[in-house]
Amino acid sequence: MKDILYGYIREATPGRAGGPEKILLKEQLAKEIKEHNKSMIENLPIDDEWPFLSRPMFYHVPSGHLLDYKNPVIIFGGSFKDICYEWHEWLPKFENLIGQLYWESIVITLDSETVGERKFSWSTKSEWFKKMCDGQLEKITEWDFEGERQFFDGINQIA
Repeated sequence: MKDILYGYIREATPGRAGGPEKILLKEQLAKEIKEHNKSMIENLPIDDEWPFLSRPMFYHVPSGHLLDYKNPVIIFGGSFKDICYEWHEWLPKFENLIGQLYWESIVITLDSETVGERKFSWSTKSEWFKKMCDGQLEKITEWDFEGERQFFDGINQIA
């Protein structure tokens, strides 16, 4: 059965509030975030072991492009054979990647012939976001998750 997985990672954006000095610092921070995230995506393997999480899945919109308006995104997707059966392996690989990126929110849609359409979302904790807006860029170690992790555990047991 075929599964199509697609989504986006909304990159962390410190905003532009404050006086001229603060705006300059936030612009520099935004550039640092974008360069860091781009580097992390470029370091993914071109080919990966199943279940795949590889560089060709991702597209990082170039800075200054019309598609890079205020909330830059990294878009991703792929067509897989029965990834829903391997969700318990793919999801930790994905969460390992997002633990290395700077982001605000993430949305994934899994359109599966086996289990139908499922949506998943991640969001950073407000404490991390506030620190980032104040110029303190720290690794994201906690986030809120919405989705059905347990649903796929049952699928994996059936398979």
